Amino acid sequence: MQLSLMRGFAHNLTLFGGLQSAAQYHNLSLGAGQGLGEAGALSLQLLNARDRHQQDPIDGRAAAPVQQRF
Repeated sequence: MQLSLMRGFAHNLTLFGGLQSAAQYHNLSLGAGQGLGEAGALSLQLLNARDRHQQDPIDGRAAAPVQQRF
């Protein structure tokens, strides 16, 4: 199963999140993006994943900053 949601707000701000889920894998992500006019956009995404494929569960976390110029 995969689910994603994005919502734009005033002042070029967007909040977003997502979920991926399978029998032995789960991933949750949350983030925010800010439009910077002609400079492009800047966003930060936080991820939390868990894999239970093997005997011992594996947890992982990450932060991913992204800058995009249009």
